[in-house]
Amino acid sequence: MACAGIISLMMSSQALASPDVSSNAPIKVATCGGFLEGPTVDAKGRLWVVDVTGGRLLEISDGKCIERLKTGGHPNSALATPDGKILIADWSGLLSYDPESRQVVNQGLTAKGEKLALDKRGGLYFTVPGQSDARKPDGRVFYRDAAGTVSLISDRFAYPNGIAVTNDGEAVIVADFAAKRIISMPAVGAKGPIKTAYVLAVTQGGVGVDGMKIDGEGRLYAANLAARQILVFGPDAVMIGTIDLPAEAGSLVTNLTIDHDTLYITEAGKGEVWKVGLEKKAGH
Repeated sequence: MACAGIISLMMSSQALASPDVSSNAPIKVATCGGFLEGPTVDAKGRLWVVDVTGGRLLEISDGKCIERLKTGGHPNSALATPDGKILIADWSGLLSYDPESRQVVNQGLTAKGEKLALDKRGGLYFTVPGQSDARKPDGRVFYRDAAGTVSLISDRFAYPNGIAVTNDGEAVIVADFAAKRIISMPAVGAKGPIKTAYVLAVTQGGVGVDGMKIDGEGRLYAANLAARQILVFGPDAVMIGTIDLPAEAGSLVTNLTIDHDTLYITEAGKGEVWKVGLEKKAGH
């Protein structure tokens, strides 16, 4: 992400959607009930979500929500991995679910993780909010390398929530939920010129940023909880616009994932899954 120094961007929750984001209307995919989170699409094109309060891993197929696993805890995010498994950040630990055998393995990390992000080095970043909030900014971010060694990256967040790794692997983007801001930090093994953590954006509207994803063009998509919208930033950290769900949708937009040119969005107030087609820039 090109930056000359520390960037702090104020943005308006009233920003209009840009043609560079999407000119397509959101479509409801399914109504599952529960507090939906963690959408992810596996290598076979199957869409998965988790239900935090119901402790469920759900496969979304033809508008139906099919329960594939009861975690026994509170799953907060899911992430499809290159080996075909589904990683689940659950209060009971980091779970690995095999959709083919339907076997589940608890990989430990019983720190009540919130969100997950893989890097190209085979490592895994995960956020652990604990009891942190705007008055108690002691939420933590960890990194587990390919060998399984876990390291603390930071313990100064006011509820660290969504997390993403930039396409060049140089930075880790963290949603500092209760502080209503997005932080960029140097990734483990970063070699670029930016060696400091800085404020990428300060948000308005809603409660704060929940889940986040970065697309192939370097655009950052951030779920603005309780604002019924996705915030979108360009590779230069300038806000492009928003993708707004219709008035009949619930306002608790929790998370999102990107599959090719489709953005899938989870909403927890009504337990719905939505999708919207994304626009590509000219020449792509």
